[in-house]
Amino acid sequence: SAFITHGNTVALSSAVAAYLQRNRDAHARWNPPMPSAVFTAEGQAERLANAVRAEGEGREVGWWLALHEAPTAIVGHARLSQIYRGPFCSAMLGYAIDHAHEGRGLMHEALQALLADAFGPRLGLHRVQANARVENVRSLSLLDRLGFEREGLAREYLRWTGKLEWLREEVAGRPVLNYLTEYAHNWKQFRQPSGLADYGGLLNLLECVSTYVHQVASLNA
Repeated sequence: SAFITHGNTVALSSAVAAYLQRNRDAHARWNPPMPSAVFTAEGQAERLANAVRAEGEGREVGWWLALHEAPTAIVGHARLSQIYRGPFCSAMLGYAIDHAHEGRGLMHEALQALLADAFGPRLGLHRVQANARVENVRSLSLLDRLGFEREGLAREYLRWTGKLEWLREEVAGRPVLNYLTEYAHNWKQFRQPSGLADYGGLLNLLECVSTYVHQVASLNA
């Protein structure tokens, strides 16, 4: 292999922050705006701790990539997130490579290994999804070579204004971000062994779809 992999651990916080700092401008074209804390060791320590917890709960699998000649310097990452069990049995694929190492086939090799794990006996997934901006020709080409099929164009998929002030606005004395965080995790109190959320006989879930009763995918909750 052309690289070595590191699992999620808080011990990588400084190395991950350095990797993101080096690529902040290069990756900005393809990523939504990120808070400044993401580019700090302290911010990464919190994010990595959350990633470790997500892996322990079976919701995520991730690798950080390094080269043999510099094993402590992170040059990329690949992960499966939003892992759902039950009928979905699927995950979302995310990845990025240091701009200084683009075009060397490193990410292709890494994703081949990650997808083999995804569909292998350890994870046993049925489907892996990936999203890429239409302007990102290199990423789309990579997904094509890996065997992904293009299923369509998701319009208005992300809020991409770069303005984050609305998250700090207060409603009833609390920042909007606090409410969003609570809503994002609220489904867990209804989670069943199948991995789906059981909402019982609620007749007005989502305030628009009265047929969503009993177990529904947490994505729709």
